[in-house]
Amino acid sequence: MASISEEQVIEVLNMIIDKERNRSMWQMRLVTHLAVDPDNNISITVEPTNPACPIGLKMAYDAKVALISMADVGKVDVKIIGHKHSESMNRMLDEL
Repeated sequence: MASISEEQVIEVLNMIIDKERNRSMWQMRLVTHLAVDPDNNISITVEPTNPACPIGLKMAYDAKVALISMADVGKVDVKIIGHKHSESMNRMLDEL
């Protein structure tokens, strides 16, 4: 199993684009925490630009789907903070 680097994760996050702003979730600094452990488990925290931002939720979902598809990935944990629906969205993300 090949190791996954933070740089590889950032490459994936740079592919998750807000079409209105034409910027990635990484460029928009929506990811406030990123970690990859030795078992290739990935953990990210997403904080949308405002507590009602629908795009931030979609980008978090798209990020988890994209990260799960990486070769040699272990568990992928995506958490949303600072959004009025973060609790229900985190439950949905946990089920992916």
